[in-house]
Amino acid sequence: MYSLLGSPFIAFITLLSFFFTPVQSEPKIGVYTCENEMHSYSDSIPNTEGTTEIAYSTYDTVILGDSLSEEYPLLAEYLEEFNASTIEYAEENFNDMVSYIEEDAMYFSLPYYEEQKARIYRCDENIFSMKNSLYGYAGGAHGYDLIACINVDPVTGEELGLSDVLTSDANLARIIDNALRKEYPDEYEYMYNVYETLTEYDTNEFQWTMTNDCLYINFSTYEIASYAAGQVTAPLYFDDHPGLVKSKYTNVSDNSFVRRVNNYEYLYLTDEYGDSFIADLYIYSDYESGFIEELTIKVSDDDEFTFVPTLATEMKSWHARSSSGKNYLITEMYNETYESCSLDIYRIEKDDVWKIYTLTDTEMPEITYDDPNFGERYLKPIYTSWDAVKDLIKE
Repeated sequence: MYSLLGSPFIAFITLLSFFFTPVQSEPKIGVYTCENEMHSYSDSIPNTEGTTEIAYSTYDTVILGDSLSEEYPLLAEYLEEFNASTIEYAEENFNDMVSYIEEDAMYFSLPYYEEQKARIYRCDENIFSMKNSLYGYAGGAHGYDLIACINVDPVTGEELGLSDVLTSDANLARIIDNALRKEYPDEYEYMYNVYETLTEYDTNEFQWTMTNDCLYINFSTYEIASYAAGQVTAPLYFDDHPGLVKSKYTNVSDNSFVRRVNNYEYLYLTDEYGDSFIADLYIYSDYESGFIEELTIKVSDDDEFTFVPTLATEMKSWHARSSSGKNYLITEMYNETYESCSLDIYRIEKDDVWKIYTLTDTEMPEITYDDPNFGERYLKPIYTSWDAVKDLIKE
């Protein structure tokens, strides 16, 4: 059983404030009703300018819908244990960090923090696949990060190792090495003796996730490259490596899905023609005003598309793929100053990106709700099911 308690990170201290942002519905991903729910802790100290934030911690728990909890009780039990260990780790980490800062305030320059993000990559009757990422700062020149991937058989509730989904692990190191050469042609020569390093891994030591069309081998920062390179991913597309992954996992009748993505992320996409490409998603915020000023999507070295979103202070993003293979980015924008919401949908191709749909707050009063905890308005995530999205984009 995976536990955050074993992570080699600084533990955080006294819980002075706690709040959480609840998920108001249960979005559907694949055949599962499942989504991540974010919680936060923060603490501040008074000073001549008011207060200064000294530490914060955020973490995700994973929600499985009631009907599917009944259908897959062992998966539900696994996720309950994951959530419990996540909460325990986050509380202890936060408390310890605040205590450390209070005891050694002379070394404090920037807020200490740790963010844990759970991202679901695939949910169907054969596999639950998720990447759990930790990002943090605890003093020093830069922060740290770690990834831990979780793959579970939904029927048995048992974790799946990479060897469980491969037909054979013969030449696996060479296959991953070749994928990295192709994915990072300019950076590869600066990586750490990649092939030799890969041969030292046991098959089940690799961190991996799976979508409907690809097996991803994921490496934390410093694992095979410098800090500047960040996390490194080797995509092994099923079409490029026929027979590598067992047919149980590759024979997917419907490749449509919607999954939550970070606002800064490389999206590994396959289009309706079977061509693979990367979309680099990035948002720029003005830290003085707090508003998101630009959304940039880069799909090649020469093709970068910038959009000016509706005035917003927060953004959530989803990648949607239709059964015909078309890719979309869905963004939910929320403006806490004006208490307004908007929804935008972008079509993404390997050499073009354009906005195809916008829904503003004035058009959608029936799909906003009042948060009983804060009295604020949010957009209901009606679009996190592909069935809900396809009507919007006329697929």
